[in-house]
Amino acid sequence: LGAHNDEAKKSGKPQVQLVVFNACFSDGHAAKLKQVVDFAIGHREGLDDGDAVEFTDIFYDSLFKGMSLWNSLQLAQGCSRYSGYELHTDRDATAFRLSVTKKQATETTAEEADTAMVRFFKENGLTKKARPLCEELGIEDWKLEDLKHLTQ
Repeated sequence: LGAHNDEAKKSGKPQVQLVVFNACFSDGHAAKLKQVVDFAIGHREGLDDGDAVEFTDIFYDSLFKGMSLWNSLQLAQGCSRYSGYELHTDRDATAFRLSVTKKQATETTAEEADTAMVRFFKENGLTKKARPLCEELGIEDWKLEDLKHLTQ
């Protein structure tokens, strides 16, 4: 991967910037990979397959909708039973976003508006805590006004 990024840099092609190891005890791999990519995410402990899939769904859904890497990670961890994911970087993860067009970021139907986080709140009887929890997690680019119906 280091050789790929070196060659890409020389030729002006895109480099791999983010690698996610969504596997048990993968944090050490992510820490080592930080030497060749801007951002690497690994997991410190054992991890249930279902929880890994749920994390992936929430994380990439948020990231591909234009959320920052940091907020996508915080949101996915907040909805998972396992918060053992670690981000390894020397860069600002709040500034990293995928290039998403405005149309792509807003192409959700009313049915899709209930994100995994909102469903989590509803299913666990936490709807009145939605806004304070989002604020506590520092999820700034998530539209809290969309949660108004949950916080009443």
